[in-house]
Amino acid sequence: MQTSLQNSNQMNASQVTAPGSTSSYQIDPNSSAEPKSGKKYKIIIVEDENDAREVFVQLLETNPDYEVSSAADGQDALAKIESEGGKIDLVLLDIVMPRLDGVDTLRKIRAEKEKYGDPIVVMLTNLGGEVAIDTAMKLGAQGYLMKIEVEPVQLLEKIEEFLKKREEERVKPSSIMQDDGGTAAVPAEPKEEMPKAA
Repeated sequence: MQTSLQNSNQMNASQVTAPGSTSSYQIDPNSSAEPKSGKKYKIIIVEDENDAREVFVQLLETNPDYEVSSAADGQDALAKIESEGGKIDLVLLDIVMPRLDGVDTLRKIRAEKEKYGDPIVVMLTNLGGEVAIDTAMKLGAQGYLMKIEVEPVQLLEKIEEFLKKREEERVKPSSIMQDDGGTAAVPAEPKEEMPKAA
C-alpha cells in the first residue's frame, strides 16, 4: 500500500494517501485545532491492517471536529464503544477481520443499543462483497465505502455527509404537536371521499 505517512506523532508529514488510492491529501500542520462546528464528533475506525488503520486515523484527524480512535478487530471495537458509554457518533467498520468480522460486529451493535448506543455505521471493504454489504445494509449500516476506490477528499466529504444527515434527522420537527391545553394533538388525516352512487 502506498503511503507517505511517517510516525503517527509526526504530523509534519505533509500528505496522506488513502488505502488503495493513488492521490494524496495535503495536511496543513499549522491548521487550527479549534472545532469548526463547536462539537467534537467521536469516530472509531475498525480495521485490522495496521497501515490502513493509521492512514484513516491521521486523515480524519485533519478535521478538528473529530475525536478519532481505532480498533484492530470487532471485539476490540465493541469494548471501546461500550467504554465510551454509547457516545460514539460514527463507526468506520471493515468487513473482513479476524476474531469478529464487520458484519457480526454490526449485528451486536444494533442488537445491544443499551451498551453500544446508536452510532452511524459505515462499512469498509475491498471486496466485490455484494452479499456482505447487502447483509450489513439490512442490519442497519448507513452506507459503505470501497477502500480501493475512495480518495482522501471523498472520504472526508462522505463522513461529513453522514454526520450532517444524522444531525438533520435529530432536529426534524415531530409530527405530534401540542394544542392550547398542553396535550398532544395528532394532525387529523384527510378524509377520503366515498364514491358517489351512479
